Amino acid sequence: MSTAELSRHHGIPAQLVTTVLAGLCFVAPRIGHAETLLTQAPTPQMLPIEARWCLDSSTTHQAPVCIALEVADNHNKRRLGLMHRPPLPPQRGMWFDFQKAAPISMWMLNTPASLDMVFVRDGAVVAVEARCPPCRAIPCPSYFADRDRDGSPDPVDGVIELGAGEAARLGIDVGDGVSIERLQRSRMKRHPERPGQTQPDYSLRQ
Repeated sequence: MSTAELSRHHGIPAQLVTTVLAGLCFVAPRIGHAETLLTQAPTPQMLPIEARWCLDSSTTHQAPVCIALEVADNHNKRRLGLMHRPPLPPQRGMWFDFQKAAPISMWMLNTPASLDMVFVRDGAVVAVEARCPPCRAIPCPSYFADRDRDGSPDPVDGVIELGAGEAARLGIDVGDGVSIERLQRSRMKRHPERPGQTQPDYSLRQ
């Protein structure tokens, strides 16, 4: 959502919105944008595992490993992201699937655990922001791909968020291939619902 839309929808002065969203691109909103500040919903979203990214063993320098991914593929899922979530376990992540490439900025507002952010375009890693720290109050830093170092976001079509240090542990780096497989429900095993989760959690069938 652009700064003009935020001002119109919520009655926020445009100057204040511009300050809140400093560094925000106009093509696509920074994830966790100012709209969330107005609701401050404390309940995290818990999405099912719907995809996996199996790393090339030549990249990991070990036995082939797959990362189980929650999929944020619409505006509301991307807006909430991993806000208010505890640290992700190893080999778990959230894939922000934008479908089409656009300049994307991410931030860490209300995200209590540090994260690695892997920026993807056309099936390849174009940038990695490691150990992005939590941000408890605005202004928050922006994280984005910037290969030409002009200070503005490069277009990407996806971002994969992992627990802090996972990218280095798994050997993920710029130039690595990214092939994400969407999973069918028949390939997933359902666990009993866990207290505090808004949706059932799923893990990959071994």
